[in-house]
Amino acid sequence: MFKKPLALVSVFSLCVFLITVFAGCGPNTKGLVGSYKAETRDPSLRGRLSMVLKESGVGIWKIGDDELSFSWHVKDHQLRLYTRSGGVIVGLLKGSVIEIALPGLPKLTFERTTQS
Repeated sequence: MFKKPLALVSVFSLCVFLITVFAGCGPNTKGLVGSYKAETRDPSLRGRLSMVLKESGVGIWKIGDDELSFSWHVKDHQLRLYTRSGGVIVGLLKGSVIEIALPGLPKLTFERTTQS
């Protein structure tokens, strides 16, 4: 009589436990939230490239006065930026530094300037 509800509670408890464990195993995206400035060897771009990663998974890429909004998440130690036009930009996470290689540009190294 009480076996079925007890079994359901046990299965539910196991599911909650597994979700908690697996959520804790993923990369810490909160540690990436903040503002970044890019360092590059191209003198025309120095001081003009910045990026903001918000806790909501939304970000802003600034080049001079132009802004590009995107959504972001972390997968396998890579920062993936998804643009509105459907493009995907992949950056490598190296501590508090994000390296991004774009076609036609030298490699960009974004260093954190502020943390949220």
